[in-house]
Amino acid sequence: MNQAWGGAAALLAFVRAFCHLFLAARFRAHRLLGLAYLVLFFLATADELAGRLVPAVYVVLPVCGCLQAVIASRTFTFLPPPNQKSQGFFHPTRAMSHDFVTENIYFSGLLLFQSCYLSFPSMRTNSLCLPLELIGVFFPYHTVRGLFPQTSFSHSTNDPDRFTRFYTRFVKFFYVIAKHFSGYFVNYLNFLGLLGGDPVQDWRLVRMLFLLGGWGTTVSMFTQTLKFRKYIGPVTAAVLYAGSFPFFYLCYASLLVVAYEHAWLTALTLCGMAVNFGPRKAQIGWQ
Repeated sequence: MNQAWGGAAALLAFVRAFCHLFLAARFRAHRLLGLAYLVLFFLATADELAGRLVPAVYVVLPVCGCLQAVIASRTFTFLPPPNQKSQGFFHPTRAMSHDFVTENIYFSGLLLFQSCYLSFPSMRTNSLCLPLELIGVFFPYHTVRGLFPQTSFSHSTNDPDRFTRFYTRFVKFFYVIAKHFSGYFVNYLNFLGLLGGDPVQDWRLVRMLFLLGGWGTTVSMFTQTLKFRKYIGPVTAAVLYAGSFPFFYLCYASLLVVAYEHAWLTALTLCGMAVNFGPRKAQIGWQ
């Protein structure tokens, strides 16, 4: 009997939390689009694992994710400024800054560009798309990046809190690798036509990277909401985000075959990763 009551209480608590998170009147557009994204994301993941291919979902998802980031930036204007402090995304108790939320539009936009770039061959073959292609493939961090806030890892890596320092450094290490291999390297391959005529259809690896990218740019922001609302603890939120990193690394391991076949391009990407730690002019010159 006690177990039955406990189960009923847990179910009731879940229903209340669900209604509060997704059905409350305040911020309704953000809540409903977030719910739609989560449902679509998990359906897409289930389809991929079951071997059912729905190519359109790999464009619809990042469109929703980017729109969700825009709505969040326009909605949560009351969030605090960075103030040279550790970002709430990494800190166990602080809320995310408004700059961090707005910055996520840029990263969601990168994923949206790549999804469209690999889904629509005309973006590579139509000369009218060449300016957009050059910006998106070679110079996304040196053109449109300046239109968005740029939060710094350094405030968090120097935070007095040991957990925050370790977590931020762990994320930063992954970020640099993902920037160059999930981003630049895959885009380079498509720019050169090395992924074939329909990468999303032909490469499961590409689809997995898209799903993981969606987790990192959009679902991870939802887990921060759960942390802020105290539905989950800071360690759980960190594990839910950083727990995706091993799956990225597995994808990169699969990418090694392609990297070996095109060793010259891999070498250039690795050099670009090294240049990433140098001055901005050197980064632009390298690209």
